[in-house]
Amino acid sequence: MQLSSISLALITALSIQLPTQAETITTEQENNKEQAIERITINHIISPNHNNIAGAIVALNKEEIERQRPFSIKEALENIAGINVVGEDVFSTHLNIGMRGLNPRRSARTLLMEDGMPLYLAPYGDPSAHYSPPIENLEYIEVVKGSGQVLYGPQTIGGMINFVTTPVPTSGVTGNVNIELGTNGFQNIYARAGVGSEKGGILISATDKSGDGIRENHQLDISELSFKGQWNINNSHTITAKYAQFKEDSNISETGLSEAEYATNPFQAPTGKVDGFIQQRDTLHLIHDYKINNDVVLSSQFYHVDNDRASFRQINGPGEAIEYCPTVDDLSDVPGARRALPATEDNSQICGGRWRPRYYNYWGIEPRLTFNHQWLGSDSEAIIGVRYHREDIQRHQFRGYDSRFQSLDFAKTYTDFDQDDNRAGWHQEHIQIDVTARSYYIKNAFKAGAWTITPGLRLEDITATTDYIRTEGAAPTNPEKRYTQSHSELLPGIGATYEINNNSTVFAGVHQGFSPARPNRDIEDENPDASYLATKPEQSTNYEFGFRSTEITAISLDTTLFLTDFDEIVVQATSGRYVNAGESRQAGLEVAGQLNFADLYKTLYNVYLQGNYTNLFLAEFNSLKEIRDDSSENIIKSASFEAGNRLPYAPKHMASLALGFETAQGTVDARIGLNYVSEQFVDGANTTIPSESGEEGIIPSHTIFSLTVNYRPTEQLTLYINGQNITDELYLVSRVDGMVAGREQQFSAGVNYQF
Repeated sequence: MQLSSISLALITALSIQLPTQAETITTEQENNKEQAIERITINHIISPNHNNIAGAIVALNKEEIERQRPFSIKEALENIAGINVVGEDVFSTHLNIGMRGLNPRRSARTLLMEDGMPLYLAPYGDPSAHYSPPIENLEYIEVVKGSGQVLYGPQTIGGMINFVTTPVPTSGVTGNVNIELGTNGFQNIYARAGVGSEKGGILISATDKSGDGIRENHQLDISELSFKGQWNINNSHTITAKYAQFKEDSNISETGLSEAEYATNPFQAPTGKVDGFIQQRDTLHLIHDYKINNDVVLSSQFYHVDNDRASFRQINGPGEAIEYCPTVDDLSDVPGARRALPATEDNSQICGGRWRPRYYNYWGIEPRLTFNHQWLGSDSEAIIGVRYHREDIQRHQFRGYDSRFQSLDFAKTYTDFDQDDNRAGWHQEHIQIDVTARSYYIKNAFKAGAWTITPGLRLEDITATTDYIRTEGAAPTNPEKRYTQSHSELLPGIGATYEINNNSTVFAGVHQGFSPARPNRDIEDENPDASYLATKPEQSTNYEFGFRSTEITAISLDTTLFLTDFDEIVVQATSGRYVNAGESRQAGLEVAGQLNFADLYKTLYNVYLQGNYTNLFLAEFNSLKEIRDDSSENIIKSASFEAGNRLPYAPKHMASLALGFETAQGTVDARIGLNYVSEQFVDGANTTIPSESGEEGIIPSHTIFSLTVNYRPTEQLTLYINGQNITDELYLVSRVDGMVAGREQQFSAGVNYQF
């Protein structure tokens, strides 16, 4: 593509480099804010001057995070308007985040980043979230939902969340040690130490968490070690480097429960002791910030991620038996020696199952130029950038019917064995996906009096090649086994703000949303030469109109009206199968605010009310869709839908409310909160009668209460207690692969020491 080579040549000519920390506004800029309209560096997505941001935003700083003491990322995000978080695991490592009525499954339509770097298994080829950074290591959580998304991608429909990690110290030695113990076998040990000066520094952090999962026989264990360094070469150049290694070795049953199983014991997992999820993620992130002068900054980043993950399960569907079990006690390769046994803890020990190892490798380079300038008589700031991104994905599946297959290393010894070989195991699947993506963007903020107008444009140029090397236990021979999809999408956006005064801003925006073609494994028939189904990219037009203010004494208020007009929305029709469902619309109102009684009554202590509410009054399909089975003859009624049906996993009402107390010196603060989510449909057919498998029906509404108390006897020491679901509410969170209950009552106590 000619535009690709021209843009790359332009950026290369400027030089290839990039940033780290949000640039602090100098005293000169503070006195002349028209010179610092939108200064954003790579690792931040929200500029320091919030008044000029044309969209709904939230920036949780470290103090607010510590005041909440969220047990995981989930608790921090569910207190933000418009966000629906489904918790399937205790630590919320496998995030399920939906914004403004979008399905939260694996956060596929919410762009997740860490220090400005994409976080998915593969941002284009498999946008699934199986990792989130330790919350103890975060300095900010930034959320952006409006037209500012044109600077980022590839997901620009629902919104963006950026996790900003702790910066390298710049003055002496600093550190932090946190030890937390709790019910359900929970323990959390976190340590951080660093040293630095005006020339730079180094920061090392380590996290280790373990505990019981939500369901029985589940044990979770995660750890992360990270190194971060910064070198301030001179007043113009800063280099930051970060390396992190994350590991998980957990027992998780991905298959949920049937209606009968849930009624008997909603937390049971008979195969949980052998089901598992293992993962290792290695990340390298380099950032260079080149301050050419006071008005021009060239920032560049390079990132590389290796992520190996594998899951093992023994049950394919809720309520089913263990399918892969031996017929004889001898574990040799006896031809055809396979049977199904009831799903019990004892049977799980002697049976095999299904391993799904997947390997993800992606890297990218992104230079970005930011400069202040005068155009058409207006003080302006422009941001121009380009990103080159590559992905290599390998998806495997092994199946076997004796207990040795509970070892991934043993399962791999059957690589390239066909199902027809009549052995105790075989290589079921091997899919290779290669993605090359080029992104180009430009954005300019025009400042004229109280107005700031910010148009922007993004181009996504994507080529993805999928090669089905093995399917259904053999090598396919049909021509469809390898195909290439190419997409070039031009994504415009424009936003505007009007500063009524220093404390109040009205904003509005519209932008074109985009999500690449959803990866799809589904095959029309159970033979290796079947045809393969693929989805088209999703597109949307997103509108926002909002108001934020601190004008009234003691009150802060943010409110936003939004509309998302979808073209070719993708929905999960049946388990593992995704289809384009045509047009849909989501519209709603978000309100968030806080009332501080200390400012109202001039007291030394503060009692505050903090809350948010989301009313998703419209979330429906605009067209008819009939989903047929593999034979193409029979319509699957539970998967099909009509115009006017409500979107799956799109609760109409969500609310959070917190009552808090703080002493004048900050020695003690306490907070009790509640989170409410109204009922949801789980399929496009809006099925209300539960199926025996538990995969159909509604998810009832629920209200969950939490409690946090912090006590600081000294400036360095904090003692705290944390309670989640303190009333021990039994509630349902998902029916994707059967019924899954939410977390039971959880209490913990911790000690935090900073130096």
